[in-house]
Amino acid sequence: MQVLYGGDEGLVATGNQVWTENSPGVPGQANGADGFGFALAAGKYEGSGKAGLAVGANTQNVRSAFAAGAVVTFRRSPSGLTATGSRFWSQNTPGLPDSAETGDGFGYAASA
Repeated sequence: MQVLYGGDEGLVATGNQVWTENSPGVPGQANGADGFGFALAAGKYEGSGKAGLAVGANTQNVRSAFAAGAVVTFRRSPSGLTATGSRFWSQNTPGLPDSAETGDGFGYAASA
């Protein structure tokens, strides 16, 4: 997934970032077809007051559940997104209802 930042003149090349599940500090485990970056949502997560990014991986395997899906949240730092403090969410995350099952597609977003 490539993150492009903007300025007063629109998108700029300076400071762009590339993230994968193999990037240092990113929780979760990459597999061949986990859909990392399939869906994205920017918002103020984790009470930081700064916009972060939620990244859907709708076909991520979660333990023995094939394509159960997951979401990874990134925090914002002065230099862009950071993996520090990022979190891996699935239906097995404590406090979320249900549990990860094969084919759930958690982290999927339908287009309008």
